[in-house]
This record gives sequence, C-alpha cells and structure tokens, in this order.
Amino acid sequence: MKIRESKDEVENLNQYVRRNNVILGIPEKSDEDTNQLVIRIGERLGMTLEERDVDISHRLPSRAKGVPRPSLVKFNNRWMKQKIMMSAAANQKPKSDFVGFDTKGKDEKPLPIYFNDHQTKLNASMAKRIRDLKREREVCRYKIRNGVVSVKVKEEEDYQVVNTIEKLQAIEKSEE
Repeated sequence: MKIRESKDEVENLNQYVRRNNVILGIPEKSDEDTNQLVIRIGERLGMTLEERDVDISHRLPSRAKGVPRPSLVKFNNRWMKQKIMMSAAANQKPKSDFVGFDTKGKDEKPLPIYFNDHQTKLNASMAKRIRDLKREREVCRYKIRNGVVSVKVKEEEDYQVVNTIEKLQAIEKSEE
C-alpha cells in the first residue's frame, strides 16, 4: 500500500509542477520566437502580456509528420495562465488567421489553435477516458483544471477529483 501511495504522491507532484503550463497548438515558422508569439496571441485575445509573464516557451518534439509541433508555454504565475485559457475559451476556438498566420489545412480553411493544460500521461489518459464516458452519457459533467480531472457522475452530486486509476475504476464500476 505504501508503494501505491508513493506513486500517487509523485503523480500529484508531477501534475502540480505543470500547473502554470499551457500546451499551445499553433502554426510553426522556422525563425520564430515562441515567447513573442505567445505575447502576440495574448494581444489578439485582448490581454496585455509582457516578456516577464512567460518563464519559458519552446516547441515540443513530435513524431507526427507534416503537423506543427505543439509549444509548451510556462507562465510565471498561474493567474496569467488561467487568464489566457479563459480568454481563448471566450474566443470560441480561434483559428490560425486569428493571429496572422495564413496557414490552411487540407480543406483550405484556417487551422484551429488549441490551448490545453499540460497534463501528465496518467492524467491525460484519465481525461480521455472521462471524455469517452461523457460521450457515452455515463457521466454528467467533467472539468479539467490545472491538469486535474473532476467529474460529476450525476447532476445532483458534487464534483469528485479523479487523480488515481482506482478512482477512475470506481466511476466506471458505478456505471455498470
């Protein structure tokens, strides 16, 4: 039992250190400055971002060919991260032309820009399973905040954090 608790604690700490991070899906240019790109996106979202608001940003490695590599952006505080995530959500799925890219997909339409929490592999896989359960109408609602998934199985219930495999399995079993 101690080993399981230690693994859960490490997982929770790994997610906690990512709380200021955003995974940003944007078109890619060979000579780009990702910090300046983040500042420009902030401006287009109606925010005032400065260089000091971004701790670091860079492209992540990707095995996918012909697809822009996602960017990791670490903000200096979680409030700025939340502000940009909420602004992006309020703009209802901005596209590449929103920030001045003329990049188009196969259908000749501007590519979507996405803003995601930086999740650990475990939390990302649990979030995917919860989204599937939502689609199957096995859970009522879910939310992801700072990479952590919370679920309402029934409308009258409170949200419960799903941060271990055991909690996910308990939700799946309650639906059987």
